[in-house]
Amino acid sequence: MTNGGGLLEREGLFLPEEHHGAIDLERSGGGGSLLLVGGGLCGACVLMIVGQGGLLTWIGAGVSMVLFVVVAWVAGRSIDAQNARVDELLGR
Repeated sequence: MTNGGGLLEREGLFLPEEHHGAIDLERSGGGGSLLLVGGGLCGACVLMIVGQGGLLTWIGAGVSMVLFVVVAWVAGRSIDAQNARVDELLGR
């Protein structure tokens, strides 16, 4: 690394240079799930607009809050899967 052995390298937060390119860090899954959730969020927005402040608006708001939690959960699972692959590579 170019920063001369900084804190992040000493703490093991960077993938060592000898392992660069050993695994694909581009994507660890969740794309299809996030696409479905995105469609649900669009639907929730439509409900809020059509509801005009009435019951459908509140249903859409509730659905959107639940789906935002689902987005965080799916993204977290993807991050955990990526971390597991890196740990496997490094033998942790």
